[in-house]
Amino acid sequence: MLLDYIEAAVDEVTTECSTSVITLAGDFNTLDDDDVATRCTLQSIVNRPTHGANILDRIYVNEPCYTSVRVVTSTVKSDHKAVIAYAGSTHL
Repeated sequence: MLLDYIEAAVDEVTTECSTSVITLAGDFNTLDDDDVATRCTLQSIVNRPTHGANILDRIYVNEPCYTSVRVVTSTVKSDHKAVIAYAGSTHL
């Protein structure tokens, strides 16, 4: 199962280097948000719908590392919105 693989990969990275910053991003429409966050000890940082009324496109992190997360209309033809996570100044 995909979630088992993600969990094992996160565990391996944190075992090898406990100070690693982990960012996992993508279209997670088949995975439960709470399961990913709980099993992989990651925080979901997208809190606005990305596809209709659903949050399918997500970003998970193991520590706060982004100053701004925005959901915007995609510049390419898609029925999903784009998610932008930014770690610099919030003056965009």
